Order: sequence, then C-alpha cells, then structure tokens
Amino acid sequence: MKHLFSLLLLLVCVQAYSAMDGSGVPEGDTNYFYIEEGCTVQPGGARTNYAVSFVGTDHFTAYNIVFNYPEGIKIDMISEGNPRATIYKGTGSPYPYTMEEVEDEETGDWVEQKVYTHAVYSNVVGNTLRLGCFSTLNADFTATNGRLFRVYFTASPYVKPGPLPIAFTEQKFVKSDETAKVPTNYTSTAITVGTTSTITLNVSAANKFGTCILPFDAAIPEGLKVYSCSSVDGDCLVLTEQQSFAAYTPYILYAENGCTATLTGEVDATKYQEVVTDGYISGTVVTTSVAGGAGNYVMQNKGDGPMFYKVGDTPFSLAPGKCWLTIPNAQQSALSFRFQDGTTGIGSIAAADAGNTIYDLNGRVVTNMLPGKLYIQGGKKVWGTGK
Repeated sequence: MKHLFSLLLLLVCVQAYSAMDGSGVPEGDTNYFYIEEGCTVQPGGARTNYAVSFVGTDHFTAYNIVFNYPEGIKIDMISEGNPRATIYKGTGSPYPYTMEEVEDEETGDWVEQKVYTHAVYSNVVGNTLRLGCFSTLNADFTATNGRLFRVYFTASPYVKPGPLPIAFTEQKFVKSDETAKVPTNYTSTAITVGTTSTITLNVSAANKFGTCILPFDAAIPEGLKVYSCSSVDGDCLVLTEQQSFAAYTPYILYAENGCTATLTGEVDATKYQEVVTDGYISGTVVTTSVAGGAGNYVMQNKGDGPMFYKVGDTPFSLAPGKCWLTIPNAQQSALSFRFQDGTTGIGSIAAADAGNTIYDLNGRVVTNMLPGKLYIQGGKKVWGTGK
C-alpha cells in the first residue's frame, strides 16, 4: 500500500494544450477529468462549488489531479491546511462502499450508513490545488465514469467577468496493479465569473485616510469623502473632491470618524483594466509590485499617521483594490506627502505662513502642541512640548 500511495503522489508533467467545447470536456483523450456542472461565481460573493467527474476506459483505483487558478480565486478552507474539496457520495459516485452500523454523534442511536473505501486528500499552495484519492483496501471503482468530488471556492471582487480558466495539470489515473493512465493537460472554461461584484470599503477612525479602486460605478457612502489628485504643493497633496465613484478609477479616501461600507455594482467587462492611472494616482485590481526609485509612493502608517512614503530599493507589493502615487521628478522634494484640500477643511497649508503655522499630521491647523505628539512647522516635523 505504501508503494501505491507514493505512486499517487508522483506528479507527471506533460505538454499542455487548450481544446474546449464550452462544457469543460477536453478533446482527444479517452481517460479524462472534466467539470460536469458548470457554475457562476459572483466576484466578492458567496462561496460556490464545481463538481469534477471522469470518463475512463478501465476500472481505476486511484487518481491525482492539480488545478491551477488565475489570481483572485480562493479555495475555501475547512481549517488551516484543509481545503474544502469533498468526495462525492451521491448518485453517480463510482466509489465502492459497505453498509455498516454507526453511532449517531448527536442522538447516540445506531444507524446504518455507507462507509466508503476511498478518501480524498488535498492541499493548496498559492493558486494551486493538489488533490489525490486512494483506497486503503486497493479497491477498484464500480464504474468507468462518474462523479468524483466537489471543490468549494470564492472569487475576488476584482476578478474579470466571463469564462474562468482553470488549468487541469499533472493528472493521473492509477489501477490496482499500479499501471497508470496519464491524460493530457488542458484548460477548462466551464465556470463563469458573474458581473455582480461586492466590495467592503474600510477606513478606520484612527487612520482616517485610505485608497481604493472599484470595478463598478457607485454612490459614495455617508461619512466618506473621495478625492482625485493631480498636483502637489510642497510636500502636500492637493486633492479634488469627487461626487461619486467611477469604475476603474483610483481614489484617495477620507473619513473623519472612520467608515465601513459594503458596495455592490454591475461590472462592465469591457472596461476592465488591471492597472489604471488618473493624475498622480494609480490603482490596481491585481497584486502589483510597485517599483522603487521611480517617484512611487505608497500609503502607510509608520506611527505618525497615514502618509505616502517613497518606495525604497525593495519593490512594494500592493494588494488588489489599492492605489499608489507617482510624483514627477521635479516635485519629488520629500520622502513622504501629507494631505491638503482647501475646499473641504481636511487641511489647507498656505505657503506664505508655512514657517509659523503649526499643523497636525492630517494637515489641520493647531494652536497648541501637545507634549509627545508630532506636528509640522516650517515644512519639518517637530515634537510637541506644550505651548
């Protein structure tokens, strides 16, 4: 049995090709896995699942398969290291079983129940799900085709609507005598990403500021202000308030008392862009590496409140839905930028009195500095000593 199990974990690489008829069934092979039940997953929506079946020429005993997903697809986990990929036990299952009396955990009664000879094991690394099935009794399947298992997953709010490519790779069917069939790799598009996206925006009361990019148009929630940025004044950003969210447009957010809101909208796939630049702000709907040394700044809170800090020698990995600044060389006079908006009261810094006026780290004028707090005076950070 140990020899058979090690054989199951041997992953064979073969040249991939894409040949689909729209149902998720590959062309050419006589032994293959396929997504039997196509489904639609809504971006940012509830968990869903797809069923995997097989067609074979023999009564197999075990199998391996690896699924490679595009970014934004997340396999649901029962617990850490335990993906929600479950053996199929309904009508059409090819797994042999025996009927045994088992004690019901809730009632304590003894009930007759199916006990299967096979088990499915899986793990997830990044965007790859590896799944294998074997029998402790080395038992053959009862049929040469049938439903094998279900995989449960969710989709990021930023995934592009349309066919979802799932690559079937490193596949293998194994017989009880340890001979194997190796299907050709292929890519299935039997699953569809829907157009209704749901996103939760969160700006904490402590930070007050954030960034976002949405894949759909939306109204601005109460308590939240939304800004574009196309210029700076010294080391301050000059922000222009917006009246609504536009799809695939990067923004800076401000909420004096914090704001958490769930937004839902319809995504137009023709507008889809992975990275969008508007003025000085760039936003991304995929994980993006923001390079250093190119006038790039990312928002961080290093203890002095949220600011845009210049990216250093090591690129900064930015999550989907977030934004960064790119400042022209002539205006890169500071390592970080504060916020200025003369029309909304977030804070306005006039060049004429910059040497005397005191500002907090959110750009607001203060008359008394509190001991132990950082302030801006004359374009420099100063510690409050009481005044």
